[in-house]
Amino acid sequence: MPRSPGTWSGWSISRRLHELDPAHPRLAVAGGEDTVSQLLGPYVSAADVLGADSYPVGTGQGTSRVSFIASKVRAVAARTHRRTAMVLQAFDWSEYPKTGPWPAPRWPTAAEMRRMRDLAIAAAHPSLILWYSAFDVLRAPGASRHWRALLQAAFGR
Repeated sequence: MPRSPGTWSGWSISRRLHELDPAHPRLAVAGGEDTVSQLLGPYVSAADVLGADSYPVGTGQGTSRVSFIASKVRAVAARTHRRTAMVLQAFDWSEYPKTGPWPAPRWPTAAEMRRMRDLAIAAAHPSLILWYSAFDVLRAPGASRHWRALLQAAFGR
């Protein structure tokens, strides 16, 4: 008899998903904190791809923060023979006022997003790059401008 979903551990859910769909990799993404290595630790055996997010623009940190986080992800992935992923910033922190206060929340420019992409590639060699978040881009004033900046950063257009 199957257990109720509330009693399943993260590992059991991951294992079951893999049984149902063995062709697709399982992804775990940790918060881009200084402790990202420890945050990813519990998911190593439950994921094929390990990643973290990094959203430095507007927080007072430089885009080089992406390189720091990406190198931590790569180190964990290399030790555990996993692939890497990064989730990069395509939003304005002022959309999330309860998470701040942030010293200078704003949208990242296309050049900043491209730099974050390049830093992530250099430091983590990711098999997947995600951008957070289409939801924020599409609902923002100037959505088409932000969307074009994201496309330019992601694809060099």
